[in-house]
Amino acid sequence: MADFKVAVLVPDGASDIPCEELDMRTPLEVARTPNMDKIARQGCVGLARTIPEGMTAGSDVANLSLLGYDPRLYYRGRGSIEAASMGVRVPDGWSAFRFNLVSTDGERMLDYSAGHIDDRDASNFVDVLKREITEKEIKFFQGKSYRHIMLLKGDFSGVKCIPPHDITGRLLKEQLPRGNNSEVLTRVMERSREIFSKFEANRARKERGLPPVDMIWIWGQGTKMELEPF
Repeated sequence: MADFKVAVLVPDGASDIPCEELDMRTPLEVARTPNMDKIARQGCVGLARTIPEGMTAGSDVANLSLLGYDPRLYYRGRGSIEAASMGVRVPDGWSAFRFNLVSTDGERMLDYSAGHIDDRDASNFVDVLKREITEKEIKFFQGKSYRHIMLLKGDFSGVKCIPPHDITGRLLKEQLPRGNNSEVLTRVMERSREIFSKFEANRARKERGLPPVDMIWIWGQGTKMELEPF
């Protein structure tokens, strides 16, 4: 089995929802998918419950299931999974958060990905956060595009954070983190807005016709996660 390789392809979200523009069909119903069709014809087709009862339906939980890990035993939050994928160690007593580089108008979420910002531009914004926010209890790590990691010392298990991709067009003040210690997260987010408002890289983005990055959005907290190797 050492030389046996398996490819797991997850078309996450491909089913989508029926659209009026497509005569109430889903995009996947309309799409031309010869390769997926061939796999379905020649393979085995069935249903599997990847989200245990009572857990949030998300790709982080589902992918643990697909890889053979019981989320009820191993799941510690999205932030810890993505930190592990980046090789970022989460110390005991710290929490790992996802943070997005986002575009807002100051009141509403406009784009959870800042126009799917590229890695080079993203590095400028993560670097300025590192320079300006220097508390020892906060650490920033660059990921890919708009997706990055923040480590924060303390217990934030009771905080409710809302993913930015769920709140496009909604009022920010109604979607901010809530719960014990949530004011720490809100303070960092507000500080990022101050920093980015004066950042030269935003002027350059506007000149290139790209949406400015005006703040970070923090979510998906997790704690140290340990998985048994395959």
